[in-house]
Amino acid sequence: MKNCKLISIIIIVALFCNILFAINVFSEEVYDDNIEYCTGALKWTNEQMNDIKKNFDEIAYVKLNGLSFQRLEEEGYAILQSEPAELGHEVISSNDINNETIVSLSNSDLPSYVDNSSNNSFPEIKNQGSKSNSCNSWSLGYYQMTNNISLVRGKNAKTGQNVDDYRISPKWLNNLVNSGENAGSFADDMMCVIMNYGAASWSKCTGTTTNVVSNYNTWNAGADLWESALENKANRAMYLDVYTSNGIDNLKALLSNGYVVSFGTDSGYNLGNWITKTGIANSKSEKICYYVKEANDGHFMTIVGYDDDAWLDVNGNGQRDIGEVGAFKIANSWGSSWGHGGYIWLLYDALDTKTSIPNVNNQTGRTAAFWEGLVYFLEPKVSYTPLILAQVGINTARRSQLGVKIGFSNITTNSPNVIRSVAEYGDIYNMGSDSSVAFNFPKGNKNFSGGNIAEEGIFTFDLTPIVIDYCNSHKDYFTGNCDSRLYIQIIDNKSDMYENRLTSFKVIDRINNVISNVSSGLPLSANGSTVTAYTNIKIKPMLVNKNKIFNAVFNYPIQAQSINSSNIYVNDSKNNAIQINLKPNFNRNNVTISPIDDCYNNDEYYKLYLSSNILTDGGNSLSETRQMDFYVYK
Repeated sequence: MKNCKLISIIIIVALFCNILFAINVFSEEVYDDNIEYCTGALKWTNEQMNDIKKNFDEIAYVKLNGLSFQRLEEEGYAILQSEPAELGHEVISSNDINNETIVSLSNSDLPSYVDNSSNNSFPEIKNQGSKSNSCNSWSLGYYQMTNNISLVRGKNAKTGQNVDDYRISPKWLNNLVNSGENAGSFADDMMCVIMNYGAASWSKCTGTTTNVVSNYNTWNAGADLWESALENKANRAMYLDVYTSNGIDNLKALLSNGYVVSFGTDSGYNLGNWITKTGIANSKSEKICYYVKEANDGHFMTIVGYDDDAWLDVNGNGQRDIGEVGAFKIANSWGSSWGHGGYIWLLYDALDTKTSIPNVNNQTGRTAAFWEGLVYFLEPKVSYTPLILAQVGINTARRSQLGVKIGFSNITTNSPNVIRSVAEYGDIYNMGSDSSVAFNFPKGNKNFSGGNIAEEGIFTFDLTPIVIDYCNSHKDYFTGNCDSRLYIQIIDNKSDMYENRLTSFKVIDRINNVISNVSSGLPLSANGSTVTAYTNIKIKPMLVNKNKIFNAVFNYPIQAQSINSSNIYVNDSKNNAIQINLKPNFNRNNVTISPIDDCYNNDEYYKLYLSSNILTDGGNSLSETRQMDFYVYK
């Protein structure tokens, strides 16, 4: 384990002189042992951890957005970055680092204090339950995805009549990765679900707190529910290594931008291995963990903020020594009666396996607070409109034997040119891997509701990824109104008395209200085998990148006053107007149409209109308004 290179902090003792000696620095604190709390994060093997690092994007740099600019201005700091980054587009991965201009961040370029738990995007603290091993779904889903999606979409997840529409359901997520048992899950499986299936809202899943335990083996089937979850798919699953030279600064930049992140940690009984004392954070008396002891169990929690001026006098000398200053604010899923309103603070020094605090010994069994020094960020989509959906009816008594794949080809062949698991995100989730993810042969011999007799379920899967897979290798194919063939495969990986049946299959273009059904040849049964069905549909939009520039070419010069946003305009899938630049050539028979400030979002459907009110110099007009559909896929 590498040592953590913590950033230097200017200490202003005078701010704390009136409370300096009121702190009890000698007694370690424990929580109420009369309450038993649950955890639920299964520890990764070294091989699993290597796979995560191989297949997830590593965060290399975080640009500051408008919220960070506001926070810096409130603290009186100068801002080095010229323009704030767009919400949802602040993070640069190690794969993209060479294509970006980087401004080096240091501690002086970031706010000294951030607390996102007070933002409207962050939901209230809740309790995962005393017998529910579901912490991954609470940290990654309820806290992180709720906050991060609400932040970029401007939603209030804290208060209001419709607040549960914006809160992510931990129950829905937990049951899709827990093998049908109340025995915990792997966090990367949880991230796989969010990347592929999205995340259903609290309001669409009943009893998400009280029913986690009693319904931990139930998959919530239902085409409408699964379709609604797709809106909350993450853009990228990413990790950040705090041990890199700019790791702490990047973590703080994410928090300063308003996001929250998740991490895994060793957990003893009731987190008693998190050794705490009372210190000062946010100018108040707070419990601060100053080191973590090794423990057998694992727990996932959420970082919601930090305070560079937090102080815990660990060595008891009454001085603000190196390693005693600065802490992260952590949200737990054990209710508001735990800790301070459900929160605890963690010294920066606790991220390392060895303390840097002078004259501190006897930290036997100390380990890094974050597993492998990593935190996890699910980059939210500003918006998401699936290009094509599949609505699939499946009958099974053994979901553990069930795998589902989607495929694509042109209509000249009856076999898919590209095919992938519905649970695939990177090579780590290829079909047949050792995973507990739904529809990838998860463990647990149960039907969809947790019983053992065959039953029907209808699910909605996103076909957009398979279309884009084909587009990446056939870039000129999707020029508009393309005849396409979409496939569904049901795999049963064991020949026995139980079979998996494909009972229905339809492909849906929701934007254009087009549905293509497979009406003949079903049901199909698989028993230790694979069955395949396909249907044809026209994919209407052109597939383009987000900086696409269009040229509208006219037979004759058009009047200058006709070149305006009332006659030439772009709307998104919700019919909102998009800001564009219109630039005619010298002869005014060609108009360049380009987005302003990257205003097109990835994974969004747009329509470009040329109005019949456009007039030529001779006074002629288009016979009708022309429309061109396009979909931004990268």
